Amino acid sequence: MLLATEPASAQWFKTKNRGSGLYTDDVSYELQRQKRRLTRPLNFGFYLSVLRSNFRAQMTDAFAQQPDPSGIISINPEAAPGFGVGFYANVRLGEFWDFRLNTQANFFERRLQYIYANGESETKIVEGSTFEIPLLLKYRAQLRGIKGMYMVAGVKPSFALSQRKEDEENVLITGSDLSIEYGLGFDVFFPYFKFAPELRFSHGVHNVLDKNEINDFNRPLRRLSNHSVTLLLHFGG
Repeated sequence: MLLATEPASAQWFKTKNRGSGLYTDDVSYELQRQKRRLTRPLNFGFYLSVLRSNFRAQMTDAFAQQPDPSGIISINPEAAPGFGVGFYANVRLGEFWDFRLNTQANFFERRLQYIYANGESETKIVEGSTFEIPLLLKYRAQLRGIKGMYMVAGVKPSFALSQRKEDEENVLITGSDLSIEYGLGFDVFFPYFKFAPELRFSHGVHNVLDKNEINDFNRPLRRLSNHSVTLLLHFGG
């Protein structure tokens, strides 16, 4: 025999109002209440995020055609962890469409592994923090009870708050970037808040390599771009 399970928020509402005379209509009332929240023209919330970010690197033609004077034969980007916090405002555009404005601060590190002709290697770490303003369109699927999938896509300008070098000779990056972002998420409505886990992908379109100061570590590089995968946990009204 198959047993139907009720949404957690509907069970909460049933328990809360068991003696109030609303017991027979608790599920339909709860679903209608959640759907009314979707019609609000403006919603606010905050989110926490964890991410893995890395560089995409392109080498100069000279590095590809002949050995580098420093003995470097290969440069390999490595993914590294980070975290972020932010706030969002969600503007309703239609039944299934929203515009989402985010402000967030991310704290990260990115790594480049340098391999030398003698077999040795070393890793250069670029640590920093950025202030980011993702501008996203959100398309939400039809709700199934109090749950619903959604997709987001848009652009993300970002500006450096700080950048710390591991040592004096390191890879320098510029202070701003523009990224293309897209992702999938899952809205879950609870009695007093909405929870939404979201997986988002980001691809930088600008060359963030700063070659104002040439050294052994940035001379072989022609282009660096930022890429990241982020898990966000949204909490909102």
